[in-house]
Amino acid sequence: MNTISLEQFKGAPNLVLSISLMSLQRNIDLWKIFTSALFVSGILTGRNSIVTLYFRGMLGRVVIGLCVVALVSMRPANAQAPALKCLSVNTSGNVQLTWQPPLDSCGVFSNYYIYFAPVASGPYVLIDSVFNFNTTTYTHTGAGADLNAAFYFVSANSGCISAISDTLQSIFLSVGNTAGGSTNMSWNLLHTPSVPTSTDMIRIFREDGLGVLAIIDSAFQISTYADPFTTCTDSIDYQIMVSDSSGCVSRSNIAILEPDDIPPAQVFIDSVSVDPLTGFATIGWQASTSLDVIRYIIFVANPFGGWDSVGGSIGINNTFFLDIASFPDTLSALYDVIAVDACGNKSLSTLGHSLMMLIDTLDTCKGEVLLEWTPYTSWPTGGASYDVFISEDGGAFILDTSVTDTYYEQKGIKRGVTYCYFIRAKELNGPNTSSTSIICGFGLSTDTADQASLVLEVEAQDSVKNLLTWNEIPEWAGLVATYDIYRSFDDGPFVLIASVSFDTTFYVDFLDPLSAFIEGEGNFSYYVIPVKSDPNLYGCLNISNVASVEQFPRYVVANTFTPNGDGRNDVFLPIRVFIQTEDYLLIIYNRWGQKIFETTDITQGWDGTNNGFVAQNDAYVYFVNFKIRGGVPIQKAGTVLLLR
Repeated sequence: MNTISLEQFKGAPNLVLSISLMSLQRNIDLWKIFTSALFVSGILTGRNSIVTLYFRGMLGRVVIGLCVVALVSMRPANAQAPALKCLSVNTSGNVQLTWQPPLDSCGVFSNYYIYFAPVASGPYVLIDSVFNFNTTTYTHTGAGADLNAAFYFVSANSGCISAISDTLQSIFLSVGNTAGGSTNMSWNLLHTPSVPTSTDMIRIFREDGLGVLAIIDSAFQISTYADPFTTCTDSIDYQIMVSDSSGCVSRSNIAILEPDDIPPAQVFIDSVSVDPLTGFATIGWQASTSLDVIRYIIFVANPFGGWDSVGGSIGINNTFFLDIASFPDTLSALYDVIAVDACGNKSLSTLGHSLMMLIDTLDTCKGEVLLEWTPYTSWPTGGASYDVFISEDGGAFILDTSVTDTYYEQKGIKRGVTYCYFIRAKELNGPNTSSTSIICGFGLSTDTADQASLVLEVEAQDSVKNLLTWNEIPEWAGLVATYDIYRSFDDGPFVLIASVSFDTTFYVDFLDPLSAFIEGEGNFSYYVIPVKSDPNLYGCLNISNVASVEQFPRYVVANTFTPNGDGRNDVFLPIRVFIQTEDYLLIIYNRWGQKIFETTDITQGWDGTNNGFVAQNDAYVYFVNFKIRGGVPIQKAGTVLLLR
């Protein structure tokens, strides 16, 4: 079998014809036969077809006719596609496509097809054809690539299996001003992953002072860039370029940066405080995050709801201002800071920060100073704690306490001591602080003596004792050290009988010695005096009320006595207290009813004798008559045993 390959058959590409020649005469020249074919007919179906070929040729001087029935076997050739390399956008938004031709056209080339879509997902539209194999550029007019990215691919119509190029996206560049005083740039890449022959070097161009695009930076495969540049009056052009090793360049649209009209970032005030050296208000703030800020303006709120400028500072990092026109001791001012950039744009107003005001009030009776201040509420966390600093007689300021309220009471104030105060606010969960002005002495004073009363009560108890109780006054803690207790008996003079500590609120008077109250009616009166822990302390202390009580009369008779001269229990003398001395009578009788002793002296007892003679051991009868308070007569009788 002999095989002849035909690159073209009836205008159908991608076919190879395999012909079996049968019953051919010997010595037939196949080349002459092939080149003298008259015509071909047959049917092409599927992968294999039957084809009839008619040949006419010359063999010497003999004309030979030949009909050959051929089986045509079809097989694909290698797919070939153009390689799309660059997309370049001009000032009108038109796009120039650049590609490399396929390596092989498989013997036949018809044209290139150019496809376009405004979005990556399509649909893609055939916009044109290029019929010259060596033409490798095409400009798409009206692409609108100055407004949005455009998407393209290219295919070749040739003798090879049709294949398409990679789809590339034109570079679309966006630019804009920022509050930070820079230009934000962003763009898309041609293809991901990048085109194999691309240099991947992104070159960034900006219009210079002569109106010419000049490169300002370059980097590999980036899609964003922050240019520390702004324009105040003229618009500025930007463009992105990427070169391909094949020699073409992809260019983005021309993006126009308009003059900067964006206000700088709002100023963040750290605190408004009082300078301890000058006594003036000071304002501190953080440097603006807008890099084109050139100065700050400081405002103070006026009584009419507006703002007045009180000064300013030059330079982005000059973030401190001393208001020499302020009066922190008498006026709580509200301050605000505005940033101004190189184009004159001003930042938005903040809510402002208020200067804290501190006042002190001395309570001369309590011996306390009440410190009160306005809250600091302008920090982002919305809250603050407060440190209270106190100085005595010009000494160093010492942290006394920390509170979350806006008041504090200092107890134990002393006369003759000079006190100075200031309050420091601390931002909750933050680093910032603010201080009040320093105040010395006492701006206000008050007297609250009638607000604390010491109330005394007294109760007589059966065991010949009096129980005193009084109320607790917590405000006196630190001021009062002890309570002095005074007593009067039967309207006599008051006498100090005891002192107890401040934390005690009762006292038991055991009326000792009881003999001191034998002659009397048993009327007791008391009062209590609080005593300061330091006589120099301020404080108005109230003496308690006078509380009185009547003790029960007592007349106690022993049942035995021993007049043996040993000095113990030698005299029968009833124990009596709170008994009247007038109309007193004591009589002793023997067992036969004979009176052997009588006295009207309340202090005299029976010594166990009868008319100078020793009475014998025996039981004797006593009778007593006396009066108690109010002249009430009392009579008692009983027996007493005499033992020697």
